[in-house]
Amino acid sequence: MKRSGAVGALALVVAFGVPAHAAGESEIVKLIEESARAMSALPKTRDRGAVLRLYAADYRGITDGEPQNRESLEAVVGEIDENVKLGNPVAITNRMSNVHAEAAGPFGWATYDFYSKIQVLGEVLGEVERRCTGVYGKRGESWTIRHEHCSTAWSAAPEPEEEDPPTNGPAVEG
Repeated sequence: MKRSGAVGALALVVAFGVPAHAAGESEIVKLIEESARAMSALPKTRDRGAVLRLYAADYRGITDGEPQNRESLEAVVGEIDENVKLGNPVAITNRMSNVHAEAAGPFGWATYDFYSKIQVLGEVLGEVERRCTGVYGKRGESWTIRHEHCSTAWSAAPEPEEEDPPTNGPAVEG
């Protein structure tokens, strides 16, 4: 009796615990990659929904200290679409790397490196490298981006001025 109870408990953990956890992590990685692809493709597809459907209705974010929300995201997507509609060639390159995701039930989080370059009429309007942390939620079968916090990567930040190394007291001559 005790043995069958232990076997049953182990079967439940294997059947429901580990695979669901791993599946959630891989789905979050796919979501992050899809968000980069959808934004990069936006000037060609003009499919605002392909970008916006990835973000929760109550999305909040912070990028280099500036708050973001669903409305500001919709404004950026609209501005890109408007430039394309006016005949201005827009090119967006977004890449995510070093993605590390975790999931626990319908909640997940990830860290990743983000690179973005935006060009309009052949002129580079912005090129950034950031490190990001995201929070994700699953409703039904779909994961969405709930929160992101991105900051300029240290490697892209200015180097601090060098200081004289500390000493361990006065030099002793002998």
